[in-house]
Formats: sequence, structure tokens, C-alpha cells
Amino acid sequence: MTLEQHLLKLGDESKPFRRAGLLPLSGLLSEELDDLKAAWLSLTPARRCEILSALAALSEDNIELDFTSIFRISLADEDEQVRERATRALWECEDRAVIRPLIALMQGDRSVKVRVAAAMSLGNFVDMAQDGKLLSRDGDRIREAFMAVIDNIHEEPEVRRRAIETVASFHTPEIERII
Repeated sequence: MTLEQHLLKLGDESKPFRRAGLLPLSGLLSEELDDLKAAWLSLTPARRCEILSALAALSEDNIELDFTSIFRISLADEDEQVRERATRALWECEDRAVIRPLIALMQGDRSVKVRVAAAMSLGNFVDMAQDGKLLSRDGDRIREAFMAVIDNIHEEPEVRRRAIETVASFHTPEIERII
């Protein structure tokens, strides 16, 4: 069974899926993702959310599983709940390729919940930057993005609050002044 066929089978909402049936979605290569995207988008938003929640739980239970690629394609989903779940699922991600999409979501998504989730998920990258495990330009980009959100007086208070909480790890005079 191809990955596309497997995903279509998972999309059958008349049947519950088994978490073990999600294991083939771990560690997908870019060429596999291209084949998978259309099948993924053919699922209902509710089923995509259900699968994303199960994938997040599986990845927390077993660090060898990597569903980052599914989470990444879901960041651009038209459904707010799908985007939020995918964003939250990336909270432990160390792949710097998700920094830009998370910043874009934090600064510009139409959903407050998604912007909050993005601010929280960027927290791991803030910690990595402070520990010297991230390129300085990435750390600067993240800090500047947080400062733009914090300085935006029109931003929702919950988004600004989460941004302040997350960026507090930077320990700069400017951050300490804000806190």
C-alpha cells in the first residue's frame, strides 16, 4: 500500500484509526510528501485534527518518531484548528526550517489561537539560541519577531503575553525592561 493509499484509508471517518497505523507517516522524505499532500487535503479538517493530535502524542511517547513534515504542511492549512494543532505539535522541534513559518504565523495568522501557539512553539528556538545551539542570525530573527509582536499595540493581549513569556529567556536589557 502506498502512503497516499494509506492516508486515504485513515481518512475513512466511519472507522476509527489505530495509532499504530500512523507509524508509516514518520520520517517522510520530500518526494513522499509531494505524493501525500493531495491525499492529506482530501481528508476533512476534523479528521486532519484527529490525526495531528495522535501524531503529536506518538512523537512525545517515542522520540525516534518524526512527524515534522506532516506538521509543516499543516501549517498552511486553511482550517484554523488544523493550523493550531500543527503549530502546537512543533513545540519541541529543533529543525530551523520551521522558524520562518512559525514567525509568519505568530505575526500574521488571522487566528489568535494560531498566533499564540506559534509564539509558544518558538520557545524551543529561543532556548536553543540562548544555549548557543542556533545560528546567531536565527536567534536575532526570532528576537526581532517577538519584539515586533510585543511592540504592536494592536495585537491581541494573549498573543503579546505569550510573546513576552517566551522571549524572556533572551535576558537582554530591552527584554528585562519589558518584563
